[in-house]
Amino acid sequence: MLRRLQISPERRNSLILAFAAFVVVFVLWQWSEAAPLLFPFRLLVTFVHETGHGLAALATGGEFLGFVVQPNGAGLTSSRGGIGWIILPMGYLGAAIFGAVLLIATNRVRKLEWVTLALGAYFIGAAILFTQEGKLELLLGVGAAFVLWALADRWTEHALKLRIAAGVAALFAIFAVRNNVALLVGLISGGVIAWLGVYAKRPVTLFVLNALAFIVGFNAVNDISSLWNNRTASLGEVRNDAYAMANVTHIPVEVWIILWTLLAVAIMGVGAYYAFIRAREE
Repeated sequence: MLRRLQISPERRNSLILAFAAFVVVFVLWQWSEAAPLLFPFRLLVTFVHETGHGLAALATGGEFLGFVVQPNGAGLTSSRGGIGWIILPMGYLGAAIFGAVLLIATNRVRKLEWVTLALGAYFIGAAILFTQEGKLELLLGVGAAFVLWALADRWTEHALKLRIAAGVAALFAIFAVRNNVALLVGLISGGVIAWLGVYAKRPVTLFVLNALAFIVGFNAVNDISSLWNNRTASLGEVRNDAYAMANVTHIPVEVWIILWTLLAVAIMGVGAYYAFIRAREE
């Protein structure tokens, strides 16, 4: 006789929220008029995609020199050494692994604060360590803002002026790094995600994290039509991932597009299994 699976109300609500997040993301991604709504998420996806290449370079004995995110959502990673045939697919497959791990953590870890803080640290850490310009100006601006704000708490008679000065210093820092989209994306998204975990209600945090997991994890699925229609496209002298992989392996680019898409779906399927089905059995 099959044992009836018991689902706690919290896990049931989590599953409903995850499914709702998936539906919203998938429908909006296919609707061209919704592109402005999803543009911030596009920047996040590119951020994760490019760091996937860089971390794969590190994992295979190479160097992660840095990455950039373009204002139009495109990205480029610079690395030296490592194993090329592993590094190239880890943009899309790394995004799928990121999405699967985030899906599992969001729906299995009891304290979502730990998930959001770890995720925030990932975005902020990658932005500071691997983006290529503006970090000194950012450090000076944020440091000055922090000092001025702390002084305002001690010198109450000048508190307003000091806090205004702190705000100006923070704005200077943002202005100084305005051309470093990757740095801004990492710092802002990392800060917002960490804030959600501490201050937002649990259902809101669940929805945001599940939505992010699906958006990033299905990067290859959402991009398949773009990849297929532009399979020999390049950014300057840099070919897109599938085209570059085809040149390295001499296997047609179409094979890699299909294979990566199927692998991304499989990886996300494993994530969904451990996030929901396995959770129901325990």
